[in-house]
Amino acid sequence: GIPFGEDDVEQLFGHTGDNPGYHSLVFVHPRDRDAFVILTNGDAGNVFRNQLLADWCELTGHERFRQRPVPVGVSLLGVVAREGIDAATAEYRRRAAEQPDDFAFGPRQLDSLAYYLVEAGKTGESTAILELNVAEYPASTLAVGSLAERYVELERYDEAEPLCRRLAALDPEDDRVGRWLETIGSQRAKQR
Repeated sequence: GIPFGEDDVEQLFGHTGDNPGYHSLVFVHPRDRDAFVILTNGDAGNVFRNQLLADWCELTGHERFRQRPVPVGVSLLGVVAREGIDAATAEYRRRAAEQPDDFAFGPRQLDSLAYYLVEAGKTGESTAILELNVAEYPASTLAVGSLAERYVELERYDEAEPLCRRLAALDPEDDRVGRWLETIGSQRAKQR
């Protein structure tokens, strides 16, 4: 099992699991000889799972493990798989407007979703999520850097260059920018 924090005097062990459409959790409290297991088969399962965990913790006195927001990026994997990127983008915006306390939002969430999609071979969908991330978090070095890198990889230099310059303004210490701008310049020179 995985202990939750070095200072966890309760010794509550457990793990969660998240895949598109499936969410699970197991927590065990060896001293009290109680456990909690949830298996779900729906995109909303993670919200349901976390609420049940919060209720269990309240009932058993494990107050340290109250309900935590669900990572919004992971929660959208099933929507992307079943309904496509436009539906996932719309669902992201709906959740941000209607359920801001149920989900963890931020540039890292969308960045993680984009990289899950790359691993699944969905480069177009991944790029669309990175574009959404920059639209939502235009001052995030993570969001801007990830999209700039993707555009350079895809040889979309006209779109990459302004992002590289924005990233340089946001974080002058980021040494990737110089390499990317050098790549853009050399590729443009070859095209002439």
